[in-house]
Amino acid sequence: MKSGINAITLTIACIVAGVPMVAQVTTGSLVGTVRDRDGKAIEGATIIASSPNLMSRRTTRSDAQGNWQMALLPPGEYKVVFSLGGYNGSSISNIRVGIDTVQRADARLTPLSVASATAEITADQA
Repeated sequence: MKSGINAITLTIACIVAGVPMVAQVTTGSLVGTVRDRDGKAIEGATIIASSPNLMSRRTTRSDAQGNWQMALLPPGEYKVVFSLGGYNGSSISNIRVGIDTVQRADARLTPLSVASATAEITADQA
């Protein structure tokens, strides 16, 4: 009888092991590229994503090709803010991230304007 129980146990184990496990995806992703006004990649830009569905903001930086990504985001509406010293910031609102989706959010940053001034200096000889 003992060998009959072992055979049944072995058979059940083989059947269970043969069933593929299906993982349920419950998150989505954001990806994009940060460029300057001439279309050149911007490295090191800070990208911040916020949503009522996040416990706290998510932050990343653009790589040497200007690319960035954020994975494992809960579904919902997002606002993405782009910034880098020397450039005007930019943002995109109402980006809808769904389950098992990848949403694209690209940005173009423009350099800060440099104010120019002219000064007239007059020397007075005494």
